[in-house]
Amino acid sequence: MTEQTEVRRTKEAIKSVMKRKGYKYEDLAKTLGVTVTTVKRFLNKDDLSVHRLFTILEWLGLSLEQLGKLSEQYRKEQYERYSEEQEEFLVDHPDHHHILYELMDGLTAEQLQRKFNLSTKSIERYLMDLDHHNFIELHANNRVRLLNKGTIAFRDGGTLQIKTSTRRDKVFHEFFLEAATRRDDDPTYCREAVLQFLMRKETFEQLRIESRALLKKYHEVSIIEKALEPRENLLSVLYLSLVANVEARMKLFGMPKNFDA
Repeated sequence: MTEQTEVRRTKEAIKSVMKRKGYKYEDLAKTLGVTVTTVKRFLNKDDLSVHRLFTILEWLGLSLEQLGKLSEQYRKEQYERYSEEQEEFLVDHPDHHHILYELMDGLTAEQLQRKFNLSTKSIERYLMDLDHHNFIELHANNRVRLLNKGTIAFRDGGTLQIKTSTRRDKVFHEFFLEAATRRDDDPTYCREAVLQFLMRKETFEQLRIESRALLKKYHEVSIIEKALEPRENLLSVLYLSLVANVEARMKLFGMPKNFDA
């Protein structure tokens, strides 16, 4: 998803709440001490600063988490789907799918060429193929216009959904095997060993609460940074956490059976 798409979703969520509460641009302009023209500009075209975002949230009586949920709801309403032929092409050409994903995430052809150390001929071939299959519109100097303006959802039970799920499971499995062998001082990982503790029920509950609070904290930070920072300044980070009462989940290991059963 592009940086511009994320910003647009955030702004649309704000405007949706304003409309529901009966607020006008004039009301927000008065709150911020700016002109109506300025409000229209940063809610439609210009960047929205972190300071203004939090001021608007306070004015609307929203938390950042609530805004995130509204933004997600708006995203689902904007779903678009590839055709069956397009999905089959992406399944058969995973490198093209990767290039398309990066384009949708806001990278330019020049940035992609540097990131993957591609030759000029190769990046042009990728772009021409994507243009031929109506994913993008290719212009002079490798400028690209995405033809899907909303968020892409795979067709339920479609080729891309099935193949991508299988490939993702395989990649995740390989990722964790690799992570398990990394040194603790590797800057690309924050790896903790899988540990099994013995603790009181109350301690376990506190661990669950603190783990959720930590995830919520950085999820909220990521919402702001994704909406306001250039894509090239951001890292794609995988965060996985599991806190489980093993004795309540014995099916993970199977239940011992009687020998005479």
